[in-house]
Amino acid sequence: LAYRGVSTFGPRHLRAPLAGLVQCNTHVDPIAWRHDRSFVGDDRAFADLVAHLAARREARVDADEPTGLLTHHRDFDAAAWRFVDRLLAFTARHPAARWIAAAEAFATADAAFTSARSA
Repeated sequence: LAYRGVSTFGPRHLRAPLAGLVQCNTHVDPIAWRHDRSFVGDDRAFADLVAHLAARREARVDADEPTGLLTHHRDFDAAAWRFVDRLLAFTARHPAARWIAAAEAFATADAAFTSARSA
């Protein structure tokens, strides 16, 4: 198997921990796994989102790593789905927000360079 990407939770330390392998992590986990396995709540979910965005802006983490939302869609309760709906609606209206496909998030440096040149 030829893995092209890996994802864990928290800010990445290296974009490519191994040659040809791109790391793109998640930073918002809306499920309280150690408590009751329900939605963590809007305050916590948005705080985690804002914390990663601020860390990128302040160069405390890799500013090129997209902010990732960990979706456990099979485990989401109604409140978690409402959060996702609100997040999607908000980001759709925000001029600085853009959702990207996994292919873009996990593109190798060579592929991203080629894509940027051809655009």
